[in-house]
Amino acid sequence: MNLAPTFYPRNVAVIGASRTKGKIGHNVVENLLNGGFKGRIYPINPKADEILGLKAYRNIRDVPEDVDLAVIVIPAPLVPSAMEDCAAANVKGVVIISAGFSEIGEEGRKLEDEVVRIARRNGIRVIGPNCQGLINLSANLIAWFGPVPKKKGSVAFITQSGAYGGALISLTNRLGMSFFNVVVSIGNKCDVDEVDLIEFLAKDENIRVIALYIEGLRNGRKFMEVAKKASLLKPIVILKAGRSPEGARAVLSHTGTLAGRDEIFDAAFKQCGALRVYTTEELLDSSLALASKQYAYGDKIVIITNAGGPGAIAADTCRDHNIKLLRLSSKTISELRKLLPPQCAVENPIDVTGDPRPERFEIALRTVLKNEDPSGILLIVIGPLRGGEEVARIIIKYREIYKKPMVVCWLAKEFAGEGPSMVEEAGIPVYDTPERAVFAMASLIRYGMYLRRERG
Repeated sequence: MNLAPTFYPRNVAVIGASRTKGKIGHNVVENLLNGGFKGRIYPINPKADEILGLKAYRNIRDVPEDVDLAVIVIPAPLVPSAMEDCAAANVKGVVIISAGFSEIGEEGRKLEDEVVRIARRNGIRVIGPNCQGLINLSANLIAWFGPVPKKKGSVAFITQSGAYGGALISLTNRLGMSFFNVVVSIGNKCDVDEVDLIEFLAKDENIRVIALYIEGLRNGRKFMEVAKKASLLKPIVILKAGRSPEGARAVLSHTGTLAGRDEIFDAAFKQCGALRVYTTEELLDSSLALASKQYAYGDKIVIITNAGGPGAIAADTCRDHNIKLLRLSSKTISELRKLLPPQCAVENPIDVTGDPRPERFEIALRTVLKNEDPSGILLIVIGPLRGGEEVARIIIKYREIYKKPMVVCWLAKEFAGEGPSMVEEAGIPVYDTPERAVFAMASLIRYGMYLRRERG
């Protein structure tokens, strides 16, 4: 059944909309309004005539048109009745934020099963219950409570933990990142699960990367089948919880999900082309790099730096990630020796030294890219106190000319003027440590080599 009416609805009803600031039913309506949703919004509350300037309705059956999406924020025991009302209003998609279902035990499971029966009998797709909602910035849709993204990016994030999704939104807001486009909190995933969402989002042209936080899978075979097809269209990045016995117990108490044996998940992810990560930082760094769509189809890179220590750290980290440093030809080394001052190191990593002269980055980039065919370029820039914008223009220029994957580690970027933001706006990922930059490059290599292997 089609998820388009859920993600791109003409109108939205909020069942349990509230006049009281601070309540979830109030927050959802407020976020819909503040997000600039272009369709009609129908607050449903039997005790209110108006909520946030919008006419309120006693029941969704009273709304004067068919409803595409309903967001339910009422106590769990009342949800089955609300689902029957949704069926009568020809609702196509429902997001159930309410908790108190299978995650609390047998009584909650019975309620959840009844919701599913009503939904399937009437052709309604259900996200949740026990979730934080749905965001689709391409549709100006924020059917969600909690923090919302300040900038629009191109990553779709599917999360089994709504709180974790909200925390990542807060983190990316604080870092000033253009990261999220879609955020879906699937909670107990009584109907719509990660497989349905991967299949749908793989075809959405607004999405470049599908990232997931999951605690378990109910249908591993179907997941692998869908993820394998989707990963040929765009990268899939997965952070899975429950690797340890303690984590598995936490997962079971959180959403009632069995975590399963970790080595099986690991093998499955590799087989279907999904990139597994193990930390929040890796999830963000990998997704940000892959959203640049500059995949590396080999594993030999060149490091260009104006800071010897960070260059050495990057070289060591490359070895940790099975990335090779390209051995430069004698011609390239000879030209670099002629063009750069004698204190510069002209083998890989190329160190143009700490004297912040932008033209040295240009010499190194031009010489390497003219003579060599690296899989990617890792640039490490410290500062500079002057010329940050000029360094940025050089990086952008050679990325445009040679179309090589580039990742930048910009240290002390508070002294670099607009340079770092210029590079980011050009679609080149920027990181604040050598280790994170190398991990990002490793993600571009892993995915690029997967594509090369699968496509032949």
